[in-house]
Amino acid sequence: MLKILILEDEKYTREFLHAVLEEIPDINIYSTGSSIEAVKYAKDYGPDLILLDIELDQDDYNGIEVAQKIYDFNQEVFFVFVTAYTKYAIDSFVVHPYSYIVKPVDVGELSNLVLEIADKVKLRYAQKHQMLSVKSNNEIILISKQDIYFIEILNKTLFIHAQNVYKAKISLREVQAKLGKDFIRVHRSYVVNINKIKNISEIGDRTYQIEFCDYPHKAQMSRYHYNKLKLYLDF
Repeated sequence: MLKILILEDEKYTREFLHAVLEEIPDINIYSTGSSIEAVKYAKDYGPDLILLDIELDQDDYNGIEVAQKIYDFNQEVFFVFVTAYTKYAIDSFVVHPYSYIVKPVDVGELSNLVLEIADKVKLRYAQKHQMLSVKSNNEIILISKQDIYFIEILNKTLFIHAQNVYKAKISLREVQAKLGKDFIRVHRSYVVNINKIKNISEIGDRTYQIEFCDYPHKAQMSRYHYNKLKLYLDF
């Protein structure tokens, strides 16, 4: 779930941004008009994305100064400045802002930008937590690698068998490269998790069948890959 912090001192604009973001699924929103409170929220809640106005009237700090304070303890957060003034662009480079949105805010532009950042946050999370990230039905899904039994290509469609079965827009070669050494090719149409194998049985002259622990579906293995697996597992 993407966590977003809004810093906007103009009440109407803050409520408008909040309302737009509420329409996007899987998002937690924190909002404030105070620079001091924004820094506190950033420490307490660890937002993934911060939308900041630059000019904050009658406040302790402006938006760039707030971003600098937050950047001191969180270099991974995505900063997006929402402002009517582009003259501050050079000053903001110190916190490596991801983007700018110029007021008046375009709803489509804001929504698309948030969805783009949400995908980047998911990918970052996947890299840190041993997750496989793949695109499925126009969204990025994360699957724990240890939950995957096998992957197959069937009628030019890739299926990932885990606790659920997922369709994905990626080749078998690409997905194997993402999975690591515990996943091996056993057939032109199958990659399996060697830690999930329960039994391998011969079902034809050049074909074997792999059964998995606590999973009803099976994978096929060719004789060529069976001989390679024997060497790999030393059996």
